[in-house]
Amino acid sequence: MRFGVGVLVVAFAACGGQSHSHRSGAGAAPEAGTGGTTAGSPGSGGATSSVAAAGTGVGGTGVGVGGVAGAPITSTAGSSGAAEEAGAETTLPTKNGIPVGDCTDPTPEERMSEGCPSREPLSPMEYACDAAHEGVLCRYDVWTEPEFGNAGQDYVLCDDGYWSAPLGQECSVTCHAAQTGIDTLMLDTSDCSSRRVLACDPIEDYPIPPSAQVLMDTELQTLLQGCAMSKPYGFGVEVDFSDGCPSELVTSVSLDPDIVTCLAAALVGARFQCAVPLPCATWSSIPL
Repeated sequence: MRFGVGVLVVAFAACGGQSHSHRSGAGAAPEAGTGGTTAGSPGSGGATSSVAAAGTGVGGTGVGVGGVAGAPITSTAGSSGAAEEAGAETTLPTKNGIPVGDCTDPTPEERMSEGCPSREPLSPMEYACDAAHEGVLCRYDVWTEPEFGNAGQDYVLCDDGYWSAPLGQECSVTCHAAQTGIDTLMLDTSDCSSRRVLACDPIEDYPIPPSAQVLMDTELQTLLQGCAMSKPYGFGVEVDFSDGCPSELVTSVSLDPDIVTCLAAALVGARFQCAVPLPCATWSSIPL
């Protein structure tokens, strides 16, 4: 699953934003529409090419549906991919062994001071809230899906006298498309530590504070749409990161070579601030 509960998809779409969707597991097919991310569609492995680094690119006690609260969040040091070859080491916060991006569990004091329900509501109007807490957002413990390597977090909003159903978002996802990808581009990260860090664009009218994962997925979406221009396309793309630097680009369906070249040029040499705590960013889209 991509969210603890799908309410956020409806709430954000109503505000005119891009929505994400539930992940059904590794190898899920790209979903239709302008929103949604996926672990990549089944396909045959394609040739692997290399791109040289040149130029620059643009808490509580609640558990999300199907997720596991479990152990506290910790930082785990490790290296992978191109970063390992360069000797770089990336430290990612984890919970239950799963990366959690920039999400953190709330403290009991935080929940108490904001008047949050002790248990995460599972449906609207399950718990009443008083006028003093109108508009207050409460967050609950980060949940993880070990079988998919994903993590997320739910929020509830005091609205018109009641706490809302959970508004969920992803905190971190794990890339899977390399196992079945069509095009694979390895991106050099040997100069990652010396690159200028690029700030990620804010998302307007998002109903909860967007996680680093949501911000980076949206950055990837913007790059893809800019590269596709008027070309017809339907694709799933994943980008592995090491300390914010793209290290591998995998497409789950065959793309126009011009789109792949454009996207690689936008990623090579870049370092994204919101990607620093993330292992991966994904996006899939089939324009209507």
